[in-house]
Amino acid sequence: MVVFFIDECHLRWGDLAGYVWGNRRGRAEAQIRNEKKKQTYFGALNAQTQKTIVKSYPTGNSENTIDFLETLRSQHPGQKIVVIWDGATYHYSQQLKNYLSSINQKSSPELWSIFCFRLAPNALLSKSS
Repeated sequence: MVVFFIDECHLRWGDLAGYVWGNRRGRAEAQIRNEKKKQTYFGALNAQTQKTIVKSYPTGNSENTIDFLETLRSQHPGQKIVVIWDGATYHYSQQLKNYLSSINQKSSPELWSIFCFRLAPNALLSKSS
């Protein structure tokens, strides 16, 4: 089983600083390929290995979310994938539900290929002392 924390960031032309993920102690840089439009990056953090997977898209929507999940599946063939993410509308759209139904094939949850958990709004994750 592979557990991923997934989020997206959206860079816009003219922004001095976009929303990106990264270590607060280091500098995060992203090459902007599309200077006149919004550019979206989907990112996944592997909870066990701490490695990231980042892929750019023209926008955040159900189609690109499904493509990103397929990217994760192709990089982890045969493994169950657990996704933990926020409540973006495309994370629970009918198109995404149809996709998950098709790959999980009406099996019981313990046999699903991809299992998604949505974080509560304004949830904070912190290290215990």
